[in-house]
Amino acid sequence: MRPLDFNTLDKLVASDQWTALVEQSKASIKAMQTEVPQFDIQPHVVLPIFQEKEKEQYVLAVGNEQRGPFTLAQIRALLKSEAISNEFYIWTQGWPEWKFIKDCPHIISMI
Repeated sequence: MRPLDFNTLDKLVASDQWTALVEQSKASIKAMQTEVPQFDIQPHVVLPIFQEKEKEQYVLAVGNEQRGPFTLAQIRALLKSEAISNEFYIWTQGWPEWKFIKDCPHIISMI
């Protein structure tokens, strides 16, 4: 291949060397592409692991009182409306002790 001899972009685009270079690039890109399987998951489908978390019931410590049970959605709504803060204690079955809401990334990450 001889070096390109042009003074303007128009001459480059019109040249046979440009066309050959474009076709060669397309072929190289196509050779590098791999087949990726496509999955047809509807946007409204919720995976079972997330459904289980949403069913969990949580109890809040408000002052010296326990309030609840609440679902995750209810806890998040209370946080968004600022009815509670992430400084409140929270507990659910299976936890060995009470935690601050701010120490529960699965709750605060969705706000």
